[in-house]
Amino acid sequence: MLRSASDKLVVPFRIDQKSQVFVVDRPLNIVKVIPYPLPVLRFGGPVVQAQVVCRELAARGHEVRVVTTDIDLPADIPRDQWLENDGYHVCYSSTSPHHRMPPYYTPGIRRPLQETLKTADVVQTNIGLTLTNDMVRKLARRAGVPYVYNAEGALCPKRLQIKSFEKKLFRYFYENRIVREAAACQAVSQYERDTLLEWGVHPERIAVIPNGFSLPPVVSEEAKQASRQQLGYADDDVVILFMGRISQIKGIDLLLTAFERIRNEFPQAQMIVAGPDEGIQAALTQFVRKHGLEKRVRFPGIIAGEEKTNALRSADIFALTSHSEGLPNAVIEGLGYGLAMLLTHRCNVPEVADYNAGHVVEAEVEPIEQALRKLLEDAQQRANCQQNARRLAVERFSLDKVVDDLENLYRGLADSPSDANGTANLQSTASP
Repeated sequence: MLRSASDKLVVPFRIDQKSQVFVVDRPLNIVKVIPYPLPVLRFGGPVVQAQVVCRELAARGHEVRVVTTDIDLPADIPRDQWLENDGYHVCYSSTSPHHRMPPYYTPGIRRPLQETLKTADVVQTNIGLTLTNDMVRKLARRAGVPYVYNAEGALCPKRLQIKSFEKKLFRYFYENRIVREAAACQAVSQYERDTLLEWGVHPERIAVIPNGFSLPPVVSEEAKQASRQQLGYADDDVVILFMGRISQIKGIDLLLTAFERIRNEFPQAQMIVAGPDEGIQAALTQFVRKHGLEKRVRFPGIIAGEEKTNALRSADIFALTSHSEGLPNAVIEGLGYGLAMLLTHRCNVPEVADYNAGHVVEAEVEPIEQALRKLLEDAQQRANCQQNARRLAVERFSLDKVVDDLENLYRGLADSPSDANGTANLQSTASP
């Protein structure tokens, strides 16, 4: 028997749908290719998601190898060799300075990728609009190994408007073929599925599998208060947490403007804006100073480990007012910690409204202000949203369920290597 990282007993059997008999499932050889190295947290959700999924797949007995680069990797981590990490293996390929920016032409990954393809059952790509994926397409095709394409939100029309001419050219020369030749496409949300359909992908080749999160224990009131004391918050403060890249596309200016408008009405409201700065934090800090909010808005930078846990435990509301997302990993973490949600529609988590776990609004100051006011003025409504947020995380985004779906997808493709499209194997995981 195998055990997962969450100590879940994994029985390596399944029922063959045609013969209705038990079939022993062999461990799979899974290769994940991602241009961002896993220890570098400034790359956000895709890196965090890759870590937890690879760890869980390895804990279930699969051979998992990650081929990536050394972009921003600490100097003391070895390059161009296989390293063991949490049960799986990683190769950080050396890159030249001019290869460390989009569209990530990374010739250094060729050797380790060719090496792993000799025994691979399936390859998973991450991050759309990269030349890394084009190398995967070419080498996987030569090796006869199916690959699964995951854009991680890169195909969002809003994002495609940024450097639109260059992206149109890239789509024409590369991305269309990468998507077309994929054995399957993983969409992390229904919105991303709709985008892939618009690109001409057959619905049976799309598997809607969201990001997953290893759910923490339910936070007790004692643990919450202990974390709040460490961060210097009073018992009656209402803490609003933003967690993500400090970039224009995240709409933090909208959130801060809404917060400034209601600050006198709710003096107990506090805010944490956590994440790596991508060029706009100075302007946001200036806004905070101009309106005298220095004691109520914090910019702690990248938070990880105990600092991140304390922020999530201390918070009451999770706010992400983005203009564009795939499926934000930070939102799933906030749901897991039972935080009431304030999201924009472009966060692509409509389940928040379905579960009454918070508010999903347009990316404009007025509706954000109204939603923030509702969550701050009604403690009972906020508590109900918090309970529903945890329930949503358990039912839709638990890591066990997500990895179950990925296993089914990978195994279906591995069991039918001659089917380049993999269409016959996706009906159990593709959403209508």
